Amino acid sequence: MTNTLAKNGLVYFPEFCRVVLAKFREDDDEQFAQVMFKMLCGTDPFPELFRAKRYKLHHKFLSKIEFQFIMRNLPVAVAEEDIEDMFAVADVDKDGKISYEEFQAMINPPQPPQPPKPTKA
Repeated sequence: MTNTLAKNGLVYFPEFCRVVLAKFREDDDEQFAQVMFKMLCGTDPFPELFRAKRYKLHHKFLSKIEFQFIMRNLPVAVAEEDIEDMFAVADVDKDGKISYEEFQAMINPPQPPQPPKPTKA
């Protein structure tokens, strides 16, 4: 994302959506999911005297509080019961956090099984 989108240090939701859509169209699904997860989880602050470390995607997670905050601040209102249900479905291992693997399954759910196709007898 370029700084030209920021207005007074803020990126407004319509501009964010345009950038995410453009990024989604140019990247593959796996890379897009990784970038989106990193943006939602953020990064840990490092002291000035230490070198930056490689981002460990599989060591990051979204807590329930962070997930609720994201869902409550969407432009369209989401009911509290729906937020709770979404988190319960996404948190497969019931540890109170959404890992990268759980996040991937949440944004790319498995395809439902296809009914058998009729054959000619």
